[in-house]
Amino acid sequence: MPLFGPNIKKMKERRDVEGLVRLASTSEKFTTRIEAIKALRDLKRVEELRTLLSTGGPPVLNVGVEAVTALRDLGDAQGLLEALALPRGFHEVRMEAVKALRDLNEIRGLLEARRSDDSEVSKAALEAIKAIRDRDSIHALVEALIEDLKYGEHSDKLAALDTIRTIDLPSVVTSGRPKLVDEELIEPVKNVLFEILQQKTLSVPVAWSALVTLATIGDRRSEILRELISTSDTLMKAMVETAEAEEFSPASVGRAYHVHEETLKALSLFKGESLAADSIMTAYDESFLVCPEMRSLIAELSPYEREHFLEERSAEHKRKALYALAALGHPSTKDRLEYLVRRGKAPEVLIEFYGKATYDEIKPVEEGNN
Repeated sequence: MPLFGPNIKKMKERRDVEGLVRLASTSEKFTTRIEAIKALRDLKRVEELRTLLSTGGPPVLNVGVEAVTALRDLGDAQGLLEALALPRGFHEVRMEAVKALRDLNEIRGLLEARRSDDSEVSKAALEAIKAIRDRDSIHALVEALIEDLKYGEHSDKLAALDTIRTIDLPSVVTSGRPKLVDEELIEPVKNVLFEILQQKTLSVPVAWSALVTLATIGDRRSEILRELISTSDTLMKAMVETAEAEEFSPASVGRAYHVHEETLKALSLFKGESLAADSIMTAYDESFLVCPEMRSLIAELSPYEREHFLEERSAEHKRKALYALAALGHPSTKDRLEYLVRRGKAPEVLIEFYGKATYDEIKPVEEGNN
C-alpha cells in the first residue's frame, strides 16, 4: 500500500473489486470510502454496491447514500428497492433512494416507497408521484395503480386509492397541453372500483376509500352518495370504538379525524344533492370525538387547559364541516351559514366562496387568515 494511502485509480485499473469493497467498508477515511464506491460504480459492480447500502450500520449513513447514488447512475432499480427495505435507522439512505427512483422515473419503485413505514419517505414518494407530468409516465402510473387495486392486498388497495385521490386524477387529465391522460383512462379506474365494491369479503375501510375515490374522480351519482354516507357512518363508529379501546391514543384519534375530513371533502363534491347538505350539517352538529374520555389523552394538562383543548377540537371539527358546506353550495343551507356568520361562528369568506370553490381551495385561504 502506498505511503499516503491506497491508490484507488490503480486498483480500478487492475479491477481489484475485492480491495475496493474492503476500502469502502472499512477505511477510516470517509473520502477513501466514497472514492472506492465511485470506482465500483465505474466498474459497474452492482452486486457489490448493493452490499454497501448498509455498510457499517446506521451511524455510517453517508456511505449508504453514496452507494444509492452509484446505483442510480447505473440504473439499478432493484438495488434502490433494497435500499427502501432497510430498517428505519437508515432514514437518509431510504430518502436518497426515493430521489433516485424519481430521477429514474421508476413508477413501481415510487409506489413501493409510498407504502413505507417511514412517514417522511412515504411523503417524499408521494410528492415525486404528484410531480410526474409526462404522458407515458402518467399512463404507466395509472396502470400500476389499477394492478394494485385488482391484485393487491388490503394495504396495497388502500395505498393505491389514497394515491389516486391525492394526485387528483381529473386535474391531471385536463391540465397541460397536450392532455397528459386520455379521458378513457379514467374509465378503467372507475370499472375496477365498481368491481371492488361488488366483492362480498370487502373490508369497510377499502369500501369507504373506493367510494370517496369514485366521488373524487367524477362519479357523483345519488347511489354513490347514499353508499358513501352509509359506509362512512359504519366506519366512523368502528373507528370511535377503536379509539376508545386504545384510550384515545394520538394515532387512533388521528386516523378517525382523517377519515372524517376525507368524507366531508367527498360530500362537498355532490353539487345539487340535498342529502349531501343534510349529512354535512349533521356532521357540524355532532361533537365528534370530543368527550370526557379524551381526558386520558390529555391527563397531564390542567383542568383549564383540558377544557381549552376540547373546545379547540370541537371548533376544528365544525370549521371543516363549514368548509364542506361552502364548497357544496346547496341553496338549502345558505341561510343557516349566513346566520352563523352574523353570530361570529363562521368566517365571512365562506359566503364569498359559497358554491364557487372546492374544499381544498377554501381551507388554506380561511386558515391562512387565522
